[in-house]
Amino acid sequence: MGWVEDLIWNFIIPQGTIDARFSLDVGIKKTVQGGKGELFLNATDLLNTMVIRKTITGNNFGYTSTDYYETQFILIRCVITLSQGEKA
Repeated sequence: MGWVEDLIWNFIIPQGTIDARFSLDVGIKKTVQGGKGELFLNATDLLNTMVIRKTITGNNFGYTSTDYYETQFILIRCVITLSQGEKA
């Protein structure tokens, strides 16, 4: 099966402003099993601040929106290195 290539053109016509946004992300890593494994814990947007506020002004109208994106998540990941020929 080959690769599929796509070319997508997005044209954005600016009609307003988007306020600044930020997020607070944290992550920790712990080595386990004598250095053969690692545990990772990552959390994103802890303060739920990834809110996009838009103000659009046009001819004879104005529009302001507040969009809450689902950006908060917690990821727990375990990576273990297995080597062949080793006896427990």
